[in-house]
Amino acid sequence: MTRPIAADTHAILWYLTGAPRLSAIAKAAFDDAVEAPQDIYISAMSMVELVYLTERSRIPLAAGRRLWGQIHESPGRGLAGQLDLHRQIFQPLEAVLDQTG
Repeated sequence: MTRPIAADTHAILWYLTGAPRLSAIAKAAFDDAVEAPQDIYISAMSMVELVYLTERSRIPLAAGRRLWGQIHESPGRGLAGQLDLHRQIFQPLEAVLDQTG
């Protein structure tokens, strides 16, 4: 059984973008958690950072779309983790994604 994991901003960003900077062990932990599904905990501050970076075009728009899709597809499970507690934080991400088409 896969245990829940906690992800910081860089780890979740590197996972969402497939960046080679994410270690093989961390990638396997994310993959296992998403497939199980098990919780991946992401802090509210990390979400604020990801929204900001998406809004400023500092990270690929596809990463923001993937995160938003995971939140909607599996609320409270998988990549979304316990994000229902912070759902209001994600409204700006949805607005950014809507504006950029």
